[in-house]
Amino acid sequence: MLVAKRDVVRAISNLIHNAIKYSWNRDSDEKRWVTIRSKIVDKEVWIEFENFGVPITKEEIDHEIIFEIGVRGRLSHDRGRTGTGVGLSDARRIARRHGGDVVISSRPVSPGGREDDYLKNPFITTAILKLPLPPKRGGKQL
Repeated sequence: MLVAKRDVVRAISNLIHNAIKYSWNRDSDEKRWVTIRSKIVDKEVWIEFENFGVPITKEEIDHEIIFEIGVRGRLSHDRGRTGTGVGLSDARRIARRHGGDVVISSRPVSPGGREDDYLKNPFITTAILKLPLPPKRGGKQL
């Protein structure tokens, strides 16, 4: 399947923007970070956007609340971050229209403690944009 380039660029932009916006550090000595990786898994291209930052709760991921249009994560409002709750929904809609998906994971940097304290600490959150590889042309994979 060939992709609509403009739409896929928008999905990538949404995921990069979220990774940057929701990265943070508690101590001024520790640097923020966002990592972007790509790889081929089975017959898909995976583009991974990973950041050290604001947690996404297990419930929001398991029940796909985070992908609902207009919904922002329960913990996304810290430090006055604004947003519309459209980015993840839009990225997933684009991916699925192209035969792919967007999946999210969010895990604590240091697990343990009471839940209210636990969710105030940084997590490593990963959004993976999965798209099918394009068809082979002339015996070569594009």
